[in-house]
Amino acid sequence: MITLGKLTIKRKLTVILMFTSIVTVLFACVIFMIFSLFRHRQDQARNLSSLADVIGQNCQASLKFDIPEDAGQMLAALNAKPSVIFACIYDADGSVFATYQPANHDQEIVPPKPQETGHTFKGGSLHIFRHINMGGEMIGTVYLQDDMREVYAGLRRDTATLVMVIVLALVTAYFIASKLQALISRPILSLAETAKVVTDKKDYGIRAVKQSEDEVGMLIDSFNEMLTQIQLRDDAVRESEERFRDFFENAPIGFHIFGPDKIITDINEAELSMIGYSPDEIIGKKTWADLISPEQRRLFEKHWKDMTTKGEIRDLEYTLITKNDQHVNVIVNSSSRFNEAGNLISTRGSVLNITQRKRAEEARDMLNVELILKNKELESILHVASHDLKSPLVNIQGFCHELSQSCNVLKSIVVDKTETPDIIESIDNALNRDIPEALDFILTSANKMDSLLSGLLRLSRLGRAAMQIELLNMNDILADVTGNMEYKIKESGAKIRVDDLPPCFGDASQINQVFSNLLDNAIKYLDQSHTGIINISGKIEDGQRIYCIEDNGVGIDPDHQGKIFEIFHRLEPELTKGEGLGLTIVRRIIDRHNGRVWVESEAGKGSKFFVAMPGI
Repeated sequence: MITLGKLTIKRKLTVILMFTSIVTVLFACVIFMIFSLFRHRQDQARNLSSLADVIGQNCQASLKFDIPEDAGQMLAALNAKPSVIFACIYDADGSVFATYQPANHDQEIVPPKPQETGHTFKGGSLHIFRHINMGGEMIGTVYLQDDMREVYAGLRRDTATLVMVIVLALVTAYFIASKLQALISRPILSLAETAKVVTDKKDYGIRAVKQSEDEVGMLIDSFNEMLTQIQLRDDAVRESEERFRDFFENAPIGFHIFGPDKIITDINEAELSMIGYSPDEIIGKKTWADLISPEQRRLFEKHWKDMTTKGEIRDLEYTLITKNDQHVNVIVNSSSRFNEAGNLISTRGSVLNITQRKRAEEARDMLNVELILKNKELESILHVASHDLKSPLVNIQGFCHELSQSCNVLKSIVVDKTETPDIIESIDNALNRDIPEALDFILTSANKMDSLLSGLLRLSRLGRAAMQIELLNMNDILADVTGNMEYKIKESGAKIRVDDLPPCFGDASQINQVFSNLLDNAIKYLDQSHTGIINISGKIEDGQRIYCIEDNGVGIDPDHQGKIFEIFHRLEPELTKGEGLGLTIVRRIIDRHNGRVWVESEAGKGSKFFVAMPGI
């Protein structure tokens, strides 16, 4: 490989011309040598074929009269041809009749089998076979083997001549090239100097001087036109970059740029204010994935694939983690730039802080949820007022009527002041049976009404209670819950197993009440035929914290699962105590936390209560 990088343009032109001349001459020489070799070989084959024919004619009598000594003497005349290293006469049957080999040839040659008339080049030697005919009948064959000595001698002579011609041609070409290269190199050197000045000074206002109207002059005109276009484009790019930089740095929303490796290469002040970092802590050191919440990094990888294939992606919602571990909700729009080969150059993104909007939306959603819950509670209260409260009122009214009748009977007895066995029996029934029974039913109904009204009051207070949201250590919460219920757990004989639980955000007091009610509910409905086992576990799934309270109790029939969270609903009211508010309170608290609670169960196969809380 020829390297011209360190040569001047003059030398390069000389080298190019010389190289061209050398290649041309060598190519011509190779063609000539090939032709010369072919010609010499054909001449040698023709000469030897003629010699073989002469030998064959002279050996006709020897073959006819079977005198091999005469044939041998004829072959011995080949001493005058040093290149012939072997000769042989075959009879009509193909048997060797006479042979010849020079005395100075040490290696013994075995006669080959006779072949048809012709010649071949094999193993660097020429092989000639010629039939000997007499009276139209073939009476033998002549074989000659030549080592091509004369051919190679001719080739050496031709090669020496060619070398001399090449040397003379190259000297002449070098002399002519040295004289002519100045005519070509002078304007090109001037153009090269101009290009170097433009490159060093970045001054696209410089122009090369045109010296002729030939192709070099056209090249200089094209070069000057290119400088003009570059100058115009450079001015436009500079103005565009200045406008972009001004907008980038002073925009009220965040902007960033990162390269193919996802490393941030530029970021404006608005985005730095969002995340609380300085430029030195971000640029060239952090990726965009480092700034978002860990739960969203897998989502970012999917979006990154879209950005690098589709070129842009819009209205992506992310949660940024600031330097002091605060959460900022943002909307990101990104677009990517690619080179001509389709490889990613950079990605630009705008970042809009929507934290206040998200909080307003969450507050609105919570108000809507609370409104829905209030409406459901109102419906439940109306149901209680119309049914559950009405039932004890009817009992009180009925037994008050019976009590009034018993009092009227006593009044009439007192007024008559008569004592008969029937009257005495009526007094005894009124005092010892009717009045105590009525009073007992009235008291029971009044207690039930008081319990129902107390439950409604508790629900009402729960809806108005302020929540203090904080990061909760759920392991500590469950330790406190199981500690407070230790007596009930021992009394039930149940075994409680609590796994390591992930943390969540919530109000500590209310979340404590949720798990207390769920654990109490699990203990209350254990199957007494075997040892009760209650497992409490938790996991992180799709950004949510999902906790499970699983028991091996009596289970819940699917027909009743939709009602167990309703107010005052009890699964087995005749067998268990309580107001039927535990699961209602659980659902009310979880709804206020923007979470979800549900049950999976089958009758006789235990239950699983799930609580899903929003992620951190």
